Amino acid sequence: MPTADCRKALAARSQTAETEGKPKACDGVKEDDCRGLVLEGIFDDMPKDGRDTADWLTED
Repeated sequence: MPTADCRKALAARSQTAETEGKPKACDGVKEDDCRGLVLEGIFDDMPKDGRDTADWLTED
């Protein structure tokens, strides 16, 4: 499944210095979906109290 492979590639990339562009595993994933996976990874790596602040800052 392209999305699962992309999620794994993005998670692995977060442990390296590579930050530019999409990993090859994300080539079959829509741009918006890829952005969502990137944000998901950011929130997963963020401490719980940081998530609360980010949620508060982004509420409409």
